[in-house]
Amino acid sequence: MTPPSTLERFIPSNGPKELTQYQVADILTQVLGRKITYVPVEIEAFSEIWKEMGYTPYIRQHISAVAQDCRDGVFSGTNDLVEKLTGQKPMQMLDYIVKNKALFVSQQEKHQTNRNTGV
Repeated sequence: MTPPSTLERFIPSNGPKELTQYQVADILTQVLGRKITYVPVEIEAFSEIWKEMGYTPYIRQHISAVAQDCRDGVFSGTNDLVEKLTGQKPMQMLDYIVKNKALFVSQQEKHQTNRNTGV
């Protein structure tokens, strides 16, 4: 039997540090300068929110399955596979959020900033 290629198997690229959703909310609070609170939501209710936002059934099913996998611990643990596969250390969550801060700013905040700066 031939072993599966890299493309045919799941590679758990978890990274060197495991964070809870509460810890991610704390990091967001720190970087954005406003309180971010993680509130657990049942997966079915979460899917309905995505439906109201206009996401397709396929995307909602996928995100729901990933959410269930998170709850089941499928993505738990740490490893060094990102570094082994790419030769680069993975970015820490804090560094990612700082680098991509604009992605975490609401449309209302963007409008307020533009109004205050005249942009």
